[in-house]
Amino acid sequence: MKRNFIFFLLIILIGIFILSVAESYSEDVQKSWYSGFQNIQENNFFEVQKNFNEYWKDKTPSKGSGWKIFKRWEYFWEQRLDSTAKQPDMVKIHKDWIKYMAKNKQSESILASNFKWTFLGPSSPPFKSNNQDPAGVGIGRMNCIRFDPVNPNILWAGAAYGGVWKSTNGGTSWSTFPFTEFMSIGITDIAVNPANPNIVYAATGDADGSLSGSACYSIGVLKTTDGGTTWTTTGLQSQIQNGVIINRLVIHPSNPDTLFAATSGGLYASFDAGVNWFQMINAYIRDLEFKPGNPTILYGSGVVTAQNNQVLYTVIKIDLTAGQFSYNFSFPANEVIRMAIAVSPANPNYIYALSTASDLGFHSLVKSTDGGATWNIIVQRNSSPNYLHENWAGTGAGGQGHYDLALAVSNTNANEVYLGGVNIWKSSDGGVNWNLNAEWTGRHTAPWIHADQHDIVFSLSGVMYSANDGGITKSTNGGLTWSEINNGLEVTEFYRISSAPSTQGIVYGGT
Repeated sequence: MKRNFIFFLLIILIGIFILSVAESYSEDVQKSWYSGFQNIQENNFFEVQKNFNEYWKDKTPSKGSGWKIFKRWEYFWEQRLDSTAKQPDMVKIHKDWIKYMAKNKQSESILASNFKWTFLGPSSPPFKSNNQDPAGVGIGRMNCIRFDPVNPNILWAGAAYGGVWKSTNGGTSWSTFPFTEFMSIGITDIAVNPANPNIVYAATGDADGSLSGSACYSIGVLKTTDGGTTWTTTGLQSQIQNGVIINRLVIHPSNPDTLFAATSGGLYASFDAGVNWFQMINAYIRDLEFKPGNPTILYGSGVVTAQNNQVLYTVIKIDLTAGQFSYNFSFPANEVIRMAIAVSPANPNYIYALSTASDLGFHSLVKSTDGGATWNIIVQRNSSPNYLHENWAGTGAGGQGHYDLALAVSNTNANEVYLGGVNIWKSSDGGVNWNLNAEWTGRHTAPWIHADQHDIVFSLSGVMYSANDGGITKSTNGGLTWSEINNGLEVTEFYRISSAPSTQGIVYGGT
């Protein structure tokens, strides 16, 4: 039965998230500093910092306590605050940049030549000296990877804090663009026009990181019409201090002027290539996929309120022709805090939904084989390993499912499913049984992959890619082997940097 959605702001989701990790944070932590740093636009930075230092002055941080997340947040924002201890207006900075360029009639390349910076590195994963350790190194956090519909060698990728990147040789090398590099803009998702691959849209912000304390919120959707050489803003814009997150961005397969953006403030649509946008659904929308072969149907996931006022995390089905939407399968929002969905052209009626539990570990995998009409819980936490835990066997409580959660289905086999958390797991029987497919230490039964999978996706040619905290990794054989394609990705996040006072040329950096 169709039910109406009511408005769900980001602050409600954050509230649910705080409740979900109550076991990890004591009540006085939440009252003193944890809840404060989640929403800097309403809290003075230095007051939150003072509360944090007061709380931790006589305590030893432990894993999962939030100490490391706060220190990252603190370092990032302390050097970016304005005179009122608030976040800067990044949209205004961008507009002033455009005005400056127009006024001075200078191209970015000319400006760069007048004020030259020299890149020092790293531009490829550092050399690993310990040959006894099977684990690799990685280069930096990547959120997504997308593909040119015509040329399989052209790849697009979005960095958590390093802008839009492009490869024209299948990932052998990468380059970025002056505009998206200018402010180290976070990129959550990228959409490539299927009719004109030179038209590309980028959803700014770091959705995964923003729910983990990094507070890299969105300034809206950017657009290029010349393959990345120049970029402009679209009609969907926001201020960082508004705390907006754009979680997913998709283009209509047969009408490329139509776009949909899944955001913390609702599902937005544009029918004129991004000039104007309107809100279709007034709820928090986390994931979004077209039904393969039938672009009149969209599947999504999000937070809604039922008629009995119960807050639910649900799979949403949107019928664009009828102008209707409904939710198909739901869990209480205090039980599930995030949900990823996946579909496959191998069988358009198959829909998978992967859920994160309130302790940030694996909750369940549910599946529909009839286009969302009926659903079955295929596997759930009380009878399976914790697939979102860092442990190679899936033992232990908790995980990072609020931060790294990925789900993908093979283009040619709708029963071949890949689940990504810290590690990658694979099922060949539609999600019933799972085997470790890639693992972050490289010391167990599966090949090494850098930890924390943010996106797993298949190219049109069937190559599987993972965007993770170490860059981009690919497999051409269903995960039997993996290879990094990170050369040229200059996205390493330095939290501290210093030079040796006694020896010129020695520089230290913590990443």
